[in-house]
Amino acid sequence: FGPTSMRVGLTRFAHRVVATTMLAAQLLPGGIDRAAIVEHISLIALRVSAKKCGRFLGDSAVRGGLLNMPRRKNVMRDTECPNDGTKLILLSRDVHDVELGDALPALKACALEEGATPVPYTLTLEYADFTAEEVLRRLLPAGMEVPSAFETVGHIIHINLRTEQLPHKELIAAVLLDKNGPRVRSVVNKVDSISNEFRVFPMELLAGDPDMRAECKQNGCVFTLDYDKVYWNSRLEKEHGLLVSQMGPRDILVDMMAGIGPFAIPAAKKGVRVFANDLNPESYKWLTLNVASNKVGSCLTPIFFPFFSRVAHAQCRVE
Repeated sequence: FGPTSMRVGLTRFAHRVVATTMLAAQLLPGGIDRAAIVEHISLIALRVSAKKCGRFLGDSAVRGGLLNMPRRKNVMRDTECPNDGTKLILLSRDVHDVELGDALPALKACALEEGATPVPYTLTLEYADFTAEEVLRRLLPAGMEVPSAFETVGHIIHINLRTEQLPHKELIAAVLLDKNGPRVRSVVNKVDSISNEFRVFPMELLAGDPDMRAECKQNGCVFTLDYDKVYWNSRLEKEHGLLVSQMGPRDILVDMMAGIGPFAIPAAKKGVRVFANDLNPESYKWLTLNVASNKVGSCLTPIFFPFFSRVAHAQCRVE
């Protein structure tokens, strides 16, 4: 436990203290107040006996006229009449007439049959009700594209910000971290294109824990890696799985650009005889460790012979 380990440990501790303090103060980095991110939606609700709610929810023709919002219930407690045994059923945002003149015919008929009373209702959405994309749409300048797609590698979110988004990178990262925690602890941004032979892209830490050692699960295997030192592409999982599904114990696989083993190790786990090589010594290190942790050493032989990988890379560029 030397000075370097101590500095890393203190840095992580400092990040967690700052994050905890901001959470207690309801502030996001940059001074954004969570409590200020709120939306009030005017709706029509039906006050109805709690015993009759099932009629509205069970009939698909009626249910189509109810509020349909992600992560939001459409049956609420009736706080104005707490002792009357009633509930409030929230109607679609397309319904504005308290007389139900613009409601679906089936819904209007059901309301009359069950003696439901239409009443105005204000639905309040707070920070916790919004997705990261919805929060950023409210905080970023009007017209700016909101980052909605990103890669998750273990506890790390990897985003590729556009030039116009860079002045807001800390805010974007803070919201992504806050909305995806505690599973996600770090947010990184790709700062340049891949220009080295190891295919490792330069990145900057925008928020969270600087620890880039991650653990990922793919195709029934567990992989550990240093994300800032090796090549990893989560989008290849389906392709790897498809190829492995077509192989069997009688097959031999020579993977000359194996990386940390996302293709080679699942194949070996299926009984394929595998020889896996990579140009990057860091990738070879994690390949060896992942072979051991996934217990496929009897079928997979890791090889560190850079010449093989250079030939393969050259062949790919020629083709």
